[in-house]
Parts: sequence; C-alpha cells; structure tokens
Amino acid sequence: MTTQEDELRKTISDMERLQTNADVQSSAFRAYQDSTNKSLINAEYSTDGELLFANKKFLNLFGYKSNSEIQYENISKFLHSDNSNWFDNNKDDILSNKHFEGLLSYNQKNGSTIWIESSYIGLRNDKGIIEKILFLGNDVTNLKTQSENLEKKIDTFNSSILNIELNLNGEIVKINNKFLSLLNFNLEEIINNKIDKFIDENDANNLRTITENINNTGQSFEGEFSIKDANNSKIWLKGSVFQEFDFNNNAMSINIIAFDNTIEHLAQKQINILETEITNKENEISTLKERLVKRVEQAKDEMKNLYVETETSNIFFEQTLKSLSSIVLSINNDNKIVFVNNKAQELFSIDETIIDKNISSILPEVSEDFKGIYLGNIFNYNNEDRPIDTEENVFIIDKEGKQVKLKMTMNEVFVGLRKRLTVFLN
Repeated sequence: MTTQEDELRKTISDMERLQTNADVQSSAFRAYQDSTNKSLINAEYSTDGELLFANKKFLNLFGYKSNSEIQYENISKFLHSDNSNWFDNNKDDILSNKHFEGLLSYNQKNGSTIWIESSYIGLRNDKGIIEKILFLGNDVTNLKTQSENLEKKIDTFNSSILNIELNLNGEIVKINNKFLSLLNFNLEEIINNKIDKFIDENDANNLRTITENINNTGQSFEGEFSIKDANNSKIWLKGSVFQEFDFNNNAMSINIIAFDNTIEHLAQKQINILETEITNKENEISTLKERLVKRVEQAKDEMKNLYVETETSNIFFEQTLKSLSSIVLSINNDNKIVFVNNKAQELFSIDETIIDKNISSILPEVSEDFKGIYLGNIFNYNNEDRPIDTEENVFIIDKEGKQVKLKMTMNEVFVGLRKRLTVFLN
C-alpha cells in the first residue's frame, strides 16, 4: 500500500508537471498565433477551397468588413484571373503534405490587383488527417510595383545606352542588344571572348589598358575609348568603365556603360584640323599685317616726301606764274577759282580773296550783242567743247563795261579725280 501510494503521488506530480508544460505551450502557441495574426495575412480554407476564417489583416487588405461577408466563398474569388486554375493545379500537392510557397496575384473587393508572397499548408487533426488548409501571406504589392518600374527603367536603359560586362580576366560575359547591334556581331561571336579581340593597340586609351589599370588601382575610368566592329571599323565610345563588387566588397566584374561618340569624335578631329589651319592662317595674316604696317609706314614716308616735293614744286610753279607777264587763271572741276596771277588781279581788279569763288564772279554772263568768243562761255566745265591746247581769240568785259580782246590758250590737267583748267591770256 505504501509503495502504491508513493507511485500514485509520483504519477499525480508528473501529471501536474505535464499540465504546467501544456499550459506553457498553450500560452506560447496563443502568443505565436496572436503574433502571426498581427504580422501576417492569415486565413483557413476547407480542403475544397472554401474560406472558413480570415484574420483582420486579410479582411483589411482585401477590403471586407467581416468574415460573414466572405465565409464559404471559394478561393477562386480572391485569386486574380491569371491564377484562376492555380488551386485546382496545386490542391493535391497541398493535401499530400507538400506545402506551396510563391508569389501570387489577388483581387481586392474594388477590383484592384495586389501581390502576396503566399504559403499554403495542409493542417492535420489529432488523427493525422489533413482537414484544413492554412494560408499565410505577406503583402508585397509595393515591392512588386517597384520591381516592375525598375525593370522598365532597366529596359529603357538598355534600349538607349551601350552596356557590356567583363569578368576580371577581361572576358565578355554579358552585352546588351544595342551594343551587339552597333558592333554587328552575333552573340556567340562576342560572349566569352576577351576584349583584346575588339581593340586597337594603337589607341592610348584602349579597353585592355583601361581594365588592367582598374584591376590594379580600383579606380574607375570616364572618358573616350574605341572598339572595333565586325567590319574592323573603329567606333568611338564615350562613357564609364568601373568595377562591380559583391556583398563582401570583393571585385567580381567590370562594367562598361557608354554611348556612340563616333560622329562627334570625327567632327572634333576635323574641327581640330580646321583650328590648326586657322591658327596657321592667323599667323600668316599676322606676319603679313606686320609687313603691311611697315610698308604703309614706308609709303607714308614716301608720300610725305612726295607731297613735300610736290608742294614745293607747286609753290615754285605758282610763284613763277604769279610774276608771268601773261594773264593766268585756273579753275577746278567745280568751276571754282584756284589761282589768279598778278596780271589777272590787275585786269579784273581783284585780289586773292577771289580764290575758291565761282568763275562767274569775274566772268558773268554777257549780252549776245557782243561779237566774238566770250571767255566766260568757254572757260568752265559746263562747256563740253572746250578748245584745249589751241589758241583762240576771245574777249572779256572790263570794269568799265568795254570789250577787251585777248589771245587765249587753254590747258587741262588731271590728278586722280581732280581736274584743273587753266587759261593764259595776252
């Protein structure tokens, strides 16, 4: 009896300990369940796919107010039309203890599409039979949208920028279609080939030199470099060459991002040639200008000396004419008096203030009653029939109104566009 009592007390103690452990496990399970309900989308379906229960996070995300609104609805109501056959295709696997994990699209109540990282797990009862399907999920709609936008940006990037990737040995491991089209190669002719095959050794900044320097120093390169296409023609590129690193900051590849700069390069080359030619021409012009300045200065000195000589000669000539016994008058092509000698001043009772006045001031119009050739009619540039270098009998009217007959010789001199008409009267 004593032994049985001891065993009974031990049994009761073990049962109390088991009950305590069960309470602890139950409390932990409830805490886990509460945590799951707060952090994950949670729902339970029957083995036929009918909704039995949905947590608050599920209801809020899909736009429903309570379970009663959607209880016993088939899972197809929530799946996007793109996944309409998903449950039928995966039901057997889930019920055979093969849970499903993957990204699926769903429909909200208002028709909007959402993306959920989904898990479907078969739940067994105490007899080991799967009687329900547990759905756990995490809303990744924003991440999916960002991912799609990023993919669009990458597609736009690839369609507008040339991109090629090399391993650290200089072998081409990736190239985008735009670059491939520019080089006019097939993908098989490019991939796994070293970049050396497509460079010009004569270029100081060829891609092999650039990539070797990047591997040695870790410094990226920005600028212009060349590459050869399928026709062995040189294409000039402008862009960046840089290393890419893994999470441990180890270099894993070299990336080249560039755009075709061939037209600009050739244009700049032509501009440089023209600039050199212009510089040479400017130097030639400067030299010629210096020579011209010297020649002008020399010509000025020569003209100055010539002017001095001419003026000196003119002074001597006019001084000679002033004292000449003949009457001498000179006019320019505007019929203005430019010279009268002493005899002319006596004859017409004038002085040197007459200079630069019209010849009509001393040879006015006269009546047609006078017979003969009147000097005023022929000694002016309005008369096209001037008797040059011939002796003529002419007359003038003196201050008393009397006719005075004279012998005249007329002479005309040209200096550039200037003209001078001179008469000698006796």
